[in-house]
Amino acid sequence: VLVSKAPWPVFTEKNVDLAAEETEDIVKATLDDTANIIRATNLSPKRILYYTASPWKWKVYLAALAMLEEGSLQLSDLMRKVMADAEVKTHAKQASEYAKKVVSEVSKLPDDVRRRRLKIGTLDEFTALVEASPFYGREFNAEVKVYREDDEKRYDPNDRARFAEPYRSAIFIE
Repeated sequence: VLVSKAPWPVFTEKNVDLAAEETEDIVKATLDDTANIIRATNLSPKRILYYTASPWKWKVYLAALAMLEEGSLQLSDLMRKVMADAEVKTHAKQASEYAKKVVSEVSKLPDDVRRRRLKIGTLDEFTALVEASPFYGREFNAEVKVYREDDEKRYDPNDRARFAEPYRSAIFIE
């Protein structure tokens, strides 16, 4: 049987790995963000540092997505919901600031992206960036390190880790 006469494959949604696709998008976006920073600053990087978001930020982000999907996302309701979580509560001041930003950002997401991210839940961005770091190193001819925002032993000379968010790591270039 010739391949040209074989039936065309049929799309099956259950065969799609949403997390893998989103992870690939994160790797690409991080590459683009890094290239844009290098271009804008005209730096020749020796070291590039990436910081991934803390688990409590993921909880706030996903709670906002869920509330919006349910029909109503108000900052006060989001704060009440996330402050019931002990981990988020230990970061109350930061969580309040982050929640304001999240309410605005998730409201602007297209419905399909919002639903997709809610379905996926928390992504392991740290592992994705660690696995991509040799690639980034070759692309930018620099040493690449990846840290979790909440890693107390992280190297973070300009306190950039606090800017890490789900789907967008913080970047520092030396």
